[in-house]
Amino acid sequence: MNRLKRIIGKAINLKGFGGLLGAVLLSAALWPSAAFATGEPTVLILVPPDNSYATSLPAVSGTAWDDVEVSSVVLSFRNQGTGKYWGGSSFDSTPEAWFEATLVVNAWSYASPAWVDGNSYLIVAKAKDSSDNWSVVYATASVSFDTTVPVSTVTYPVHGADLSVDVNLIAGSAADISPGAVGQVLVSYYRVDTARYWDLATGAWDSVSEIFYGATVLGDRWEAAGVSTPTWVTTLPGVEYRIFAKAVDLAGNETAKPGLPAADSSYIQFVLRTPAPVSVIVTPDAGIPHWIASNQPTILGTAVNATTVQVRITDFGADLTEGAGSDDLVWDGGQWLSAESNPSLYAGVDAFNGLDWAITLPAVSWNSNRKYRVISKGYELTNDLWETPGAGREFVIDSISPTGSITAPAGLYTGGVTALTASVSDTAPGSVYSAYFRVKRQSADEYWDWTASTFATLGVNSDLTATINAGNASYTTGYFQNGQAWEPDQSYTVQLFVLDKAGNIGTAAEQTFTLDASSPVARILVPSNAKAVRYLPSISGTAFDDHQNQTVEVAVQKWMSGINLWYDGSGFNDAATDPHWISVNTYGYLSPDATSWAYAPAGLDDDFASGYQYLLLVRASDTAGNFQTSYTVGVSSIVIKIDKEAPLSVILRPVADGRYRAADIGQFPSNHLQGTAYDAPADIHGGLNQTYIRLSYLQSGDTFYWTGTAFSSGTVTEATAWQSAALSGSDPVWTWDYTTNITWPAGDREYTVDAKSMDDSRLSDTSGDGNWEASPATWKFIVDDTAPTVLITSPTVNALSALSAVYGTANADSAGFSYVEIRISTGAGASTRYWLGSGWTAAEDTWVTGAQLGPTSWYYTVDQPMLASDRAYVFEARAVDNAGNRSTLYSTYTVTYDTLPPYVALTYPLDGAAYSQVKISTPVTGTSNQDDQNEVYSKVSVVRVQIEDLTVPTCFDGSAFSACPQWLAATGVDSWSYNAPNLSFANDHQYKVYTKAVDFAGNASTINSVTINYDLERPTSTITSPLSGSTTGFAQITGTATDERVGARSYESKLGTYTVKVAIKRLTAPPGWWTGSDFGGVQPVWYEAYTDTATGSFPVNFSYTLPAGLKTEMALPANLGVSYWIVPWSYDLAENREYGPNSGEPQAADVPVGVGYTYVYLYVTKVGSALNWQWKIPEAGDYVMSGSADSWQWLLWEPGSGRKVPQGDAGGWSWGDEAGGLVEPQ
Repeated sequence: MNRLKRIIGKAINLKGFGGLLGAVLLSAALWPSAAFATGEPTVLILVPPDNSYATSLPAVSGTAWDDVEVSSVVLSFRNQGTGKYWGGSSFDSTPEAWFEATLVVNAWSYASPAWVDGNSYLIVAKAKDSSDNWSVVYATASVSFDTTVPVSTVTYPVHGADLSVDVNLIAGSAADISPGAVGQVLVSYYRVDTARYWDLATGAWDSVSEIFYGATVLGDRWEAAGVSTPTWVTTLPGVEYRIFAKAVDLAGNETAKPGLPAADSSYIQFVLRTPAPVSVIVTPDAGIPHWIASNQPTILGTAVNATTVQVRITDFGADLTEGAGSDDLVWDGGQWLSAESNPSLYAGVDAFNGLDWAITLPAVSWNSNRKYRVISKGYELTNDLWETPGAGREFVIDSISPTGSITAPAGLYTGGVTALTASVSDTAPGSVYSAYFRVKRQSADEYWDWTASTFATLGVNSDLTATINAGNASYTTGYFQNGQAWEPDQSYTVQLFVLDKAGNIGTAAEQTFTLDASSPVARILVPSNAKAVRYLPSISGTAFDDHQNQTVEVAVQKWMSGINLWYDGSGFNDAATDPHWISVNTYGYLSPDATSWAYAPAGLDDDFASGYQYLLLVRASDTAGNFQTSYTVGVSSIVIKIDKEAPLSVILRPVADGRYRAADIGQFPSNHLQGTAYDAPADIHGGLNQTYIRLSYLQSGDTFYWTGTAFSSGTVTEATAWQSAALSGSDPVWTWDYTTNITWPAGDREYTVDAKSMDDSRLSDTSGDGNWEASPATWKFIVDDTAPTVLITSPTVNALSALSAVYGTANADSAGFSYVEIRISTGAGASTRYWLGSGWTAAEDTWVTGAQLGPTSWYYTVDQPMLASDRAYVFEARAVDNAGNRSTLYSTYTVTYDTLPPYVALTYPLDGAAYSQVKISTPVTGTSNQDDQNEVYSKVSVVRVQIEDLTVPTCFDGSAFSACPQWLAATGVDSWSYNAPNLSFANDHQYKVYTKAVDFAGNASTINSVTINYDLERPTSTITSPLSGSTTGFAQITGTATDERVGARSYESKLGTYTVKVAIKRLTAPPGWWTGSDFGGVQPVWYEAYTDTATGSFPVNFSYTLPAGLKTEMALPANLGVSYWIVPWSYDLAENREYGPNSGEPQAADVPVGVGYTYVYLYVTKVGSALNWQWKIPEAGDYVMSGSADSWQWLLWEPGSGRKVPQGDAGGWSWGDEAGGLVEPQ
């Protein structure tokens, strides 16, 4: 296998794929057959290689081998983009197709399919041996066919650029259309003035031939640097160069070189000039360093393309702002001068070796605590080039030490020091850089050692490096924070040292403190721990300390579901876990010795919301800063309920707006007045204390109150009429009962019952009443003993096809309507049945319940399973009012349920027929019935007709055609008809007539319809043979007829097969019409002609064959020269007549002048052709024929014979018999 790979590898390195075929043949010859005795053949694709690109691929080739013999190699080709396979002429095959390769020994090849640029293909090969074993593993090769040239662009330098800089990098972009991909970018460099290319080998611009150098490809861009770029030659006037970047894709397609350089292309031209000198300041750096003048700082830098360097050093002045206040100074090499007066003043540097430069000012020359800027510029003597200076670098000269002040610990006594803090600052423009503390233990003259975490002899580890933030320095350690660094009642001294950025150091005044660890205790006296508090304007109590108390603070927490909030002085806004402490000094009172206190900010009570529990904490702190840390319940910690809401009473009996009979309300123990009461808020409250009720009614403007024994309008008042109710139960809901029986006065009327309660909440000192219910619970109810009335309002018709509900009204004054009861029955006599709601029963007292629709209306939803078609149902209704009274008079309605549609038939007009004013289309008639049903109201109610104009979409509305639909009632039911005096039809219109029957329940039959055409125009007919003039005889009369005499029509009635007739009249004396035996008729006798209507278009042809008797009559010698008149007459299928009356056939007087043809019957028949002749009336000197057709002669014409003579030469024609017919010469 390795041997084959080496052969293939050598072949692939040959230019193109041409060398691969030889490699295939070579490998086939050299392959050791015994090495692959696997039982199945093996196949390999050599051309193209897998994952390759090609611009030309005329053939696919490879090798195949087997331990016996390879007999066949087949290939398939798939377009990877479309998924289609090569089908033999194009890539359009969905199933995979296989094609036989040409096999020579073990080498095979196949002429490639029609590759398409820009597509990738998968080639699959499999082989078969002489034993019909196929390859188990197929050979595959993926190839991208790419003939598209990639594009490249030089983006730097840009075309036309004029540069005075060092060009060390050439850049650009390159791209190729998928599946093509850029493989490399090659760059050449051309010097225009010498017309030579850059040659890296010689290091000179001396190559006549173009030489390319490889660039680095980075995705869709490329760069050339280092050895891939030339050594540029520059001058002040500039040297022109050209750069060409050639992209080469993986298929070998190369970017073509443009004829001329151009912008945004692969070929650009630019000018490169000698660069100006460039200097760089190294010290000071960009970080604005701070220096001490006494350290005599040196300014350092570098320069290229320069022979000397100068600097401009600017002092920003006392305002520390450059360019403002006219106080800026500039250094001239020995002194400071006004910068405003010397805007271009630069001083030479102290040293420059061609690359590095330096300048140092004497220490005494610097102005202390100032900001400075140094700007450098280089100069190149040969070309007299000055650098354009940049912004330069800033620095600060600072000779003043920073300061500090220790802020913690702050007092002589402290309960503990968790951190050392101080404020630090420096005089501008100086800036504090660092700080450190030292802590000395007075008793042993030792300092805190941060490495040993204890006090030790002063050393480097005694300096405690501080963290500085916004002018504040701090230091802490775990030993400070947990108190392990300090001993009770010991004294310590804190020292501070501050350093600025320039290295100046300053100190602060020392701070000495003593550790005091005992804590004071505070107590809450008001509020007391009562059931609940309804008013809390202040919190007050006492405080105690072993030494001297200093402050008292309170913290109040509101307990809420899921979150607890601390009071922050304005509201409960702090969700922190730790208490939010508020000093009583802020809004309250603290005695001079800090032993009694009160917290009473304005509006404190408003911040305590009802319905919550609150935790009240108080703590004291002494002069050493020790805070109380434990809070004994009932002393420094209490929990109170805030209940500012009155309880709520609920009346359960009577119900709101209830309706009762007198015996059903106010009687103990079955229906006495009863209710509940509960304290608000729902969860946190003081509890219920007592409940009262009040009962009253209004009559004639006067209020009567229940006194406990009777109703009175004068014994008690609104305020004194309250009656005590008995409370039972427990929190949260209490029950109240009024157990005294009520004596109701006669008559129906409305009553009012009120109930109110008071809770057990009190003032903060437990005094006063609880919260009274401000608005008592109030119910109105009615006592009523009058029965209601009822009426069924729907249905209102005799029959229905759908019955979903029965509707009605009810009048139940005072108590009001509650519901309705319905009794539904069907059948008669002993077979009467009543609806239970789920089935039928014979029990007469069977009622189902309806539903209230409104205050005085109701409905009952009909159970659909109870309904059967063609059956009558009786509905009876009675109402029940809210007091339980029932109607004594019922409302009854009978309705028939019918779901079966009737039948209808349309008998006239006929479907597809044509009509006119002769053959009229009205009246519309038909029949209908519903004989298969029994109930009176299960029959047909009405038949309706609709007449639609299909040509101009409209419908007849009884007086004119208007918008559809228009269903019009017919006359009659079983046998019905419809007509209207205004109904008229338009010529050449098509109409559709519909009919339907509707029964009493509204069921409509299937709609029947017919379509008719309307034709008002007369047909016309014309004789085409024989023509007017003379004839020697004929056997048929022919002609044409049309029903479109005035143009094409869409809905003409057309002609029938026998709707054209002819009549023949003898004009020569004795005149008369052919009767069938002679010409003795006074009136025309019409004979049917045959009309050919098969074509379906106009005109149509008609013909009439002369009967033998007629032909014999006209051929008699006595009738030679007799004139006849042939008259046609037609009528269409709508019975429109060409002429004559609307009924019957035309009489002689009806035939218009000019209709038909007149002809003269001659004796002879001509056969042959005439050279030059015509018919004419003979004159003296003319010859006429005499004899028969077999034997005749020319004779001189004799006046009076009446014969016509052929004029011309007789030698050119002959006479002969034509089956008895006469053909008129033409």
